[in-house]
Amino acid sequence: MPPRHGKSRRAARWAPLRYLRRRPERQVMIASYSSEVADDHGRLIREAILNYSPQLGISLRPSSSAANRFDLAGTEGEAVMAGVGGGLTGKGTHLAVVDDPIKDAAEASSPTVRKRLWEHGRRELLAPPASPTASPTAHKRRAVAALPWHFADVG
Repeated sequence: MPPRHGKSRRAARWAPLRYLRRRPERQVMIASYSSEVADDHGRLIREAILNYSPQLGISLRPSSSAANRFDLAGTEGEAVMAGVGGGLTGKGTHLAVVDDPIKDAAEASSPTVRKRLWEHGRRELLAPPASPTASPTAHKRRAVAALPWHFADVG
């Protein structure tokens, strides 16, 4: 899909919201090249839950107000957002969405940046779900929405 045609909106905003609506006991992780971009996705999801809670059938815990992390009421469901390389260590997930992990062509051209991104993805996206009650065979879903900057990047 070409740039500016809704990849991020679909993959990092609407898909996680739909997933949490259908599976409110699950954990969702959203990562992007910067924490600001990831937080924007989280803020939109959180506001949609706040504004349309009765229609969605899910709500936030009263103490859950951060854009980069929120918990669903009455369940272990949660969403965590962070920039690639930060804030996700040790947090397992059922759905991992990576939206534009590489900022631009200069980063994509760097073998060091690509290696760091690959190692981070292996460490964070392959971690088991955080819930102690999750089945070890539980399906873990991953989605990457990215503009391909370089023939060897994740796009």
